[in-house]
Amino acid sequence: MKMVKKLLVGGAIICSFSFLSFNDVAEPQASYEPSFRAHELILFLRPDIDKEMAALIGKHIDLACLETGLDPELVVALIGRESSFIPWSVSSVGCKGLMQVHFKAHPDKTKGLKESDLFQIALNVRIGCMILKEYIDSSSTLYDALGKYVGSVTDPKKDYRNEILRNAAELYARR
Repeated sequence: MKMVKKLLVGGAIICSFSFLSFNDVAEPQASYEPSFRAHELILFLRPDIDKEMAALIGKHIDLACLETGLDPELVVALIGRESSFIPWSVSSVGCKGLMQVHFKAHPDKTKGLKESDLFQIALNVRIGCMILKEYIDSSSTLYDALGKYVGSVTDPKKDYRNEILRNAAELYARR
């Protein structure tokens, strides 16, 4: 039963309040709220980054990791190396966004998108995590999967894999 209380001042209603009786209140619904912590990892690697930006990026990392089964530590370490957490990053070969996704290299994941869509944080992180998960599943080692991801399978000058693995290990140690 809904009850309405009105606040009268000088005969005029200035405010009205609605109340529900206990009988009208439904049982609280359980909602899943994972313990988001990717933003803390970002701030550990980049303490100079804006805290609100770290929270926004971290939220989308956590969500994409829940979807793909990847560890946030690994994804944060990879993003730190690929783009330094700058969402509008563009590489010399045209990779875009936080996870440096190459639009033309992944037509199955970018179908129906414009190349500029890769600057959207949520979309870029989700697509990047899907790509990384595929590479992990199809590689014999994480080192090989990271090599595929960063495009440095054979070029030792571009071998960022050890840096990503070192940073990920440091982040895992913070658990």
